[in-house]
Amino acid sequence: MIINLPTNLERQVTHRYNANSFKLHKLPVPRPGQVLGLVGTNGIGKSTALKILAGKLKPNLGKFNDPPDWQDILKYFRGNELQNYFTKILEDNLKAIIKPQYVDQIPRAVNGIVEDLINNKSEKSNKDDMIDVLDLKDVLGRQVKELSGGELQRFAIAVLHVR
Repeated sequence: MIINLPTNLERQVTHRYNANSFKLHKLPVPRPGQVLGLVGTNGIGKSTALKILAGKLKPNLGKFNDPPDWQDILKYFRGNELQNYFTKILEDNLKAIIKPQYVDQIPRAVNGIVEDLINNKSEKSNKDDMIDVLDLKDVLGRQVKELSGGELQRFAIAVLHVR
């Protein structure tokens, strides 16, 4: 079930990596003294949302070719609780803490197409089983740097098991 989906999917974009990637619509609103958790399937923007809320990634509002500056971003969120939140992040009056996933470092160490990399590391006869069990068929043709956090985890597990 999708909750609070924007009615205009072209206008209400918080972040997008490129023309062929997913669009992140809206952000959860962190509140002081409360824990915020995000749950969902792979590749829907959980890690991206957390990076934005932690101040590690500047939301581009869907303008990946010409990203807005912070003044435009704050203007976009005017009247929303996130305007105050981002202002505090920018002024270092607020620290957001996220549990790091080191799988996001994999694209820095490994470059290439998922299927090619798995094939190159494969020393056992279980490659096809690993791809099937870890549900990697849909990402085989993609670059490692394009994978979501969950997809990176499954890719790393597959590489370890085929060696």
